[in-house]
Order: sequence, then C-alpha cells, then structure tokens
Amino acid sequence: MSVHAGGDSDAKSDDMLTPISTGDTLGKDAARLLEELNEKRESDNKLVEEFRTKMHEVVDNMAGQLGQQLMAKYEKTNSSVQEILDGLSEEIRRITTVEGEIAEFEKTFGLFFGNANSMASGDYTQQHIEHIPG
Repeated sequence: MSVHAGGDSDAKSDDMLTPISTGDTLGKDAARLLEELNEKRESDNKLVEEFRTKMHEVVDNMAGQLGQQLMAKYEKTNSSVQEILDGLSEEIRRITTVEGEIAEFEKTFGLFFGNANSMASGDYTQQHIEHIPG
C-alpha cells in the first residue's frame, strides 16, 4: 500500500469509518424503533385496559337494569300470589266451617238413627211400656 500525497490514505480511512458510522446509526435506529414499538405496545395495553373498564361499566349497568326489572316482576308476582293465597285461606275457612257443620249433623243424625233403631227393635217400645202406669 502506497501513501500518496493528497490524501489517498485519507480516502481509505473514511471508507473504513463509514461502516462503523453506519453500524452506529443502524444500532441507534434499531434502538429507536424498539423504543417506539414498546411505546406503541404500552399504548395498546392502556387502550385494552380502558376498553375492559368500559365493558365492566356497561355490564354492571346492564346487570343493574336486569336486577331492577326482576324486582319489578317479583313485586307484581307477589301481589298476584298474595291475592291467590288470600282466596285459598278464605276457602279453607269455609271448608273448616262446613266440616264442623257436617260433624254436628253426623252427631245429630247418629242420635236420631240410634233412637230409630231402638224403636224398630222394640227396645224403645218395651222400655216405655214397662214404665207406663197401669
């Protein structure tokens, strides 16, 4: 390699520095790109978290509305059920009264029937004849 005046060797040394400069530049560019990529990822994660928060709010709101609708239905149903139960209670009271009346009728009928059987068998007549003064 011969060195000439006028900087032939300078030209070669610039060529040798260029790849190092380009390598540094590429490294810096790659680092900058990675940093931008990480920033975009962080931004995406924040966006996903905001979406998740909004979805929770929407679901909570919908669940609240559903709960209110169910409570309104329950209140309406409760009043209908209460009317039915009141009617059933009244019917049970009537049935109890009729059962008591039937039991009283059976008792009275039993006494009447018992007396009628006694008369038919002659026991009643015989007893009364014996007590008739004579």
